[in-house]
Amino acid sequence: MLPKEHHDELVLLHWLEGRGRADSATIANRIALRSAPFWFGEMRKPWAKDRNLTSLLLLRLLMVSVASRNYPSSAMRVAAEKSSSAFADADVSSSWLADDDNSDQAQLSLLSSRSETAKASFNDAIAATKAAKAASAALCSISFAAQAAFAHTFVSADAWKVVTADCRALADGRTLDGIGIWHGHENEAVLEWQATCREWQVEGSSYAFWLRWYEAALQGKHLNPELEYQIALIDDEHWEKGEDHVAGIIAQMEERHDLKAQVIALRRELTLVQTQAASAAHRAHNQPPELLDNAVEVQRQITIIFDTLDEAEAELSQLHPSPSRLKVIGQALINAGIAIAKYCGGLTDVALKKAAEELGSSGTKWALRIGVTGLVAQAEPVQTLGQMILGYAIRLGQGG
Repeated sequence: MLPKEHHDELVLLHWLEGRGRADSATIANRIALRSAPFWFGEMRKPWAKDRNLTSLLLLRLLMVSVASRNYPSSAMRVAAEKSSSAFADADVSSSWLADDDNSDQAQLSLLSSRSETAKASFNDAIAATKAAKAASAALCSISFAAQAAFAHTFVSADAWKVVTADCRALADGRTLDGIGIWHGHENEAVLEWQATCREWQVEGSSYAFWLRWYEAALQGKHLNPELEYQIALIDDEHWEKGEDHVAGIIAQMEERHDLKAQVIALRRELTLVQTQAASAAHRAHNQPPELLDNAVEVQRQITIIFDTLDEAEAELSQLHPSPSRLKVIGQALINAGIAIAKYCGGLTDVALKKAAEELGSSGTKWALRIGVTGLVAQAEPVQTLGQMILGYAIRLGQGG
């Protein structure tokens, strides 16, 4: 029986037990994401600042939780344990709920005096801790994930409605990827998030990446699953150094992933140019004589470029790429790009016209122009990418 649009934890628990770990982890993860703005809001308040508590505590848990759904592994299990331990070590509960008197009565009194947002923030932080553990370890018991899913004491009817909407989607066999975590509902959490946005949008903010990441999460999307996985695996020692330090590491990771994407895109474009040239030449049943001149050297440079792009992708896929290896790769691309440009530069419009007149074949004319002008067009991007990789390698080697 599907959960109804009212807060019924037992019904949700029973339903999740019949669905499996993946659905439980998904529901738990979306609840944690949905309620995170309450925690972000609390982190702006004096009580949190006095205790050196930050939004990064919960963001790390959320990142592990999200990444674990796509990359379930022993490494993610360890990351979940470490992030949960870091949250527990911050002793949020005692910081928030009690001062000198640790009696239950004192805690209840203090908690009841807080706003509904504060109570939700505390409960949701604990729920996110459980969700991170459950989502990251496929072998964890389903009940643990289910408990995380209803750990939040919802403060509005809309909050429970969207949970049941998630459940209905899963029951219908639909994926929740690309479905906003609020299903279009206006609510207190969205308003709280808008306040956090204004703070995180300030130039130089250490939360610039997290702003983009959470905005994507609100839409049920990922910025980059592989990047999320690698951020989740950042060592404790770096998280402990605070927002600025982590922001620097993430910026370096983003640059690496951007370079990798450019490598893949350039290789795809070069492959297309070569395929078009080969096809046109085949239709012409001939080979342009100008392309036979120095053909061995040109082909050698093209081979170098493709091989180097393969090496670049492999190295940039590493969590800790080698600066020295990237320097070699970057310089190889620069040299190959220069060599191609030098050769193609000799085939001027006059040479193209002469070859076309001699061959007298429209197909061969097309092959000639694709083969030469295509390479001319790509020589500069090859050099530019090489320079970018070389610059990144130098900064990486300097620890920047």
